Amino acid sequence: MPPRPPSSVILSRLTPGAARPVIRVQPWKTFWPLKAESYSQEQRADMPWLTWKPNPQQPDEKPWRQWRLENQSCVTRRGANF
Repeated sequence: MPPRPPSSVILSRLTPGAARPVIRVQPWKTFWPLKAESYSQEQRADMPWLTWKPNPQQPDEKPWRQWRLENQSCVTRRGANF
């Protein structure tokens, strides 16, 4: 069995009476969060969420709402779960 990456070891949760850490497999950490460096400039222009950072001057800014509407292919009712 290949060794697990260090990010999958949770050191704060030890089993009672044991000195070994609990191992939790988290395969999505390999792919998420997405890294903007992995994409070309043209691809980044189509995916603004890769480079968006919160602005302390505009704490109520929620650009992901507009991003979802741009890519929406059907109409949903207000308050629907996605």
